[in-house]
Amino acid sequence: MKDEKKESNKDKKKILVYGAGNNLIYSYIDLNRCYQIVEILDGSTQKIGQKFWDYTVKGKEYALKCEYDYIVTTPVNTQGIKETLTELGLDQNKLITLQEALDRVPEDIWDSRNDIDEKDKAQDIAVVMCGGMGDLLIGRVWLESLVQKYQIDRKKIDLFIPKGLMNDSLYIYRDTVPTGNIQAIDTENEGFFGRKDYDTVLRFCIVPEVWYKRSKSIIGEEGSFEEYINNLWLFGKKNYNRGFIAASGFSKTIKRMMVDPSNIKYHTAFDILGNLNEFAEKVKFCINEESGDSYLREIGLSGRKYITLNTGLNDEYRNKKNTRAWDFKNWSELAKRIKKEYPDIVVVQVGTRIRDEDDIPAEIHMNGQTTLEQITYILKKAVLHVDYDGGLVHVRHLSGGKSIVLMGSSAAKKHAYSENTYIQTDKCEPCEWTCPEWLSVCSRGFDSPLCMESIT
Repeated sequence: MKDEKKESNKDKKKILVYGAGNNLIYSYIDLNRCYQIVEILDGSTQKIGQKFWDYTVKGKEYALKCEYDYIVTTPVNTQGIKETLTELGLDQNKLITLQEALDRVPEDIWDSRNDIDEKDKAQDIAVVMCGGMGDLLIGRVWLESLVQKYQIDRKKIDLFIPKGLMNDSLYIYRDTVPTGNIQAIDTENEGFFGRKDYDTVLRFCIVPEVWYKRSKSIIGEEGSFEEYINNLWLFGKKNYNRGFIAASGFSKTIKRMMVDPSNIKYHTAFDILGNLNEFAEKVKFCINEESGDSYLREIGLSGRKYITLNTGLNDEYRNKKNTRAWDFKNWSELAKRIKKEYPDIVVVQVGTRIRDEDDIPAEIHMNGQTTLEQITYILKKAVLHVDYDGGLVHVRHLSGGKSIVLMGSSAAKKHAYSENTYIQTDKCEPCEWTCPEWLSVCSRGFDSPLCMESIT
């Protein structure tokens, strides 16, 4: 086996990979097929010594002992890492980013990464979900549509989820694949690639990508799942930036696919081949009404008319800005006006609760106190839901009901569920996907983005 691996690597460039995180997990198969990976390095003492596929992660100093053509840095903070490695005495000209590594692969090698031995064909599927909760919810619509259209055996699908979203995913995908098939992507594991001989591996974040299929020669009969996979792979080859999930490649691809065309919408962009829409429209959350009614009685909402206000952004923005955030003084003013003009309506605050001062004058505060299942119960029975462009808008849609959505950097025309009302200022143009940092940095340089500040 080692001799075979050595033979297959003889014409490949040798690389050291710096950064044993999610970007490497998402890109490992492409890197491993196109380069000879010598070692995996990391600057975190928590990761050094962990198993990562066939490698044991080593510290950055180990690079001084190795023979290599390039050091590929996978994290977003490439400049800081390059400075650190240069100070260590490594050749700056051999330090390249993940995107640069993928862009340098010759066309024939890039294509051949999908030529896989057909012996012992497994007929098993791995799906790697990327992104935040909203992306996972859209991913469920796509995956459920695939299962229904092509009558895929749910037991044959293994789902891999970012570790921090595992609990939400167990609820989101509970009816799509067996719970035991939902696994967290965690660098403490040796990686999913070696766990099973998968026939197909797909990645999903807004749109699907074929990570690999067993062979380019597998085309399948007309209307078959195999034909879908082959067509999806050909579409990706033509339209995706190499290293689709790598930050710069991803934003460029999404801008070209979603922002530039006028007819593409975020929540249906996954249907890039145009054959899943009839199934996607029928996908909803299966909600246990008895459990839901019991929970609403427990929190004092059973039989009452109420409006939900989602004031909380994702927890990842605890220490950084989000261009979609609406000032808490505005949320507070909105809650007061609803109570004044509709005294029989209960105002319920939902979402993440980061600080005590984030509470607004609502009658019931559920922010920071609910699981995804519980918030689904609350949203389903609400008279109305008010939110920024985020995951709970998708929860509300999948559980049934209307939302009013405050749109900042995101374009309303790209995110429009037909039942919703979208509010967007004319003071600024949407800037989503125009750069990798669009969610946290205003493209016009405003400390408080004008697009949200002008909504009153």
